[in-house]
Amino acid sequence: MKTIIFLTVLAAVLFLLCAAVSADWLPEGTPVCVSPGDQRHIVMATDGAGGAYIAWDDTRSDYDVFIQRLDWQGMPLWAANGLLVCNAADDQTRPAITADGAGGVIVAWSDQRDGNDGDLYVQRFNDAGTALWTANGVPVKIDSWGNGSIDMISDGSGGAFIAWQYSGGSGTFPNDIYVQHVNSLGVPQWTPGGVGVCTLSWNQFDPIVVTDGAAGVIISWEDRRDMGTRQYAQRVSSGGLPMWTTDGIVLADTATGQD
Repeated sequence: MKTIIFLTVLAAVLFLLCAAVSADWLPEGTPVCVSPGDQRHIVMATDGAGGAYIAWDDTRSDYDVFIQRLDWQGMPLWAANGLLVCNAADDQTRPAITADGAGGVIVAWSDQRDGNDGDLYVQRFNDAGTALWTANGVPVKIDSWGNGSIDMISDGSGGAFIAWQYSGGSGTFPNDIYVQHVNSLGVPQWTPGGVGVCTLSWNQFDPIVVTDGAAGVIISWEDRRDMGTRQYAQRVSSGGLPMWTTDGIVLADTATGQD
C-alpha cells in the first residue's frame, strides 16, 4: 500500500512539474522580438543547455543584426527584443550563427559600413551576452563586392568556419564560393579574404558547411557551370587547402537539376 501511495504522489508531482514547465512555452509561441519594423533572415543555434540562440536582421532603425538567448523554459535571458550585435553605420543583414563549443555563440553577417555592397564580419558572445571580440565585429572579407548567403559551423575550439557566396568573381556570372577559418580569438587563419572553394566563371550559390572530423571542413553548394543546376562539394584541410578535384566534385549529374 505504501508503495502505491508513493508512486501516486510521485506521479502527481511529476505531472505538476511538467505542467509548470510547459506553461512557460506559450501555446502560440514565446515572443522573441516584438519591436516595430520587420524581423527577417532568422537563424538559430543550440546553447548546449536546452535553450537556443536566435539571430535576425531587423528594420527598427537601419537594417541591423540582433541576437537573443532563450533558456530551456523559453524565457529570454538578454535585452528585451534582442541584443544589438553591431551598431556600425549603414546596413547589417543576413546573419549566420553557430554555437562556439564553450556555451557561447558566434554570429556572422553581411555589412555595408564602408559603403561596400557587402563586407563580411563576425562576432563571438559568451553565455551572458558579452561580446568577446573587437567591437562591432572582426572583418572576414572587405572589398567592393557583395555577399550572398552565408553559412558557418563551430570549429569545436571557440572559433568557426565561415562559407559564403561572393559576387566578385570573374565572367558573366560572377558568384563564387569562399571559406575562412576564424580562431577563438577572432583571428582569420587562412588566406586573407578567404579560400576560393569554387571560382569558375559561372554562378555558384548557397553554400552549406560541416566539419570533416579532422579540423577541416566540407562545403556543398548549388552550381550552374553546365547551364543547369547541380550540387557540388569540396573538402578544405585544416591548413586551408582544397583536397578534392579543383572547383569541386559533382554529387548528382543527371538530366534534371537539383535545388
